[in-house]
Amino acid sequence: NTSLHSLKQGALLIEHYQTLNTLLFLDTCAPRLVLWDDFEMATHPSLLRGLLQWLSGKSWQVVLATHSIDVLYELTEISPEDTSIMQLKKTGEDILTYRTLTLDEVDDFLSAGHDPRLLVDDMNAVR
Repeated sequence: NTSLHSLKQGALLIEHYQTLNTLLFLDTCAPRLVLWDDFEMATHPSLLRGLLQWLSGKSWQVVLATHSIDVLYELTEISPEDTSIMQLKKTGEDILTYRTLTLDEVDDFLSAGHDPRLLVDDMNAVR
């Protein structure tokens, strides 16, 4: 049991280390645009809010791709300036469609208790 706990702690430390390396790299390079795919995969859930706040405090344009409801909840909580959510959906004909949502629209959806996995389908019903 102790070794399992040690293993979990070690994995968490590696995850934090990887995130810290990414942040140091970004801070050093100071890019004009940051594209981060599967944002939540590189970040421990306990670090999401702090990382989103850190990114929103920079002068860079940040584009995050996520499948995580936790990221949406955190974004609605901290409400970074000039934030919009792009909702993507692939049709049966293999065509990618999109809809742009404000944080208020996403917050209304989440507050109504809609299943986030059905975000693409249910958003039309909320309007």
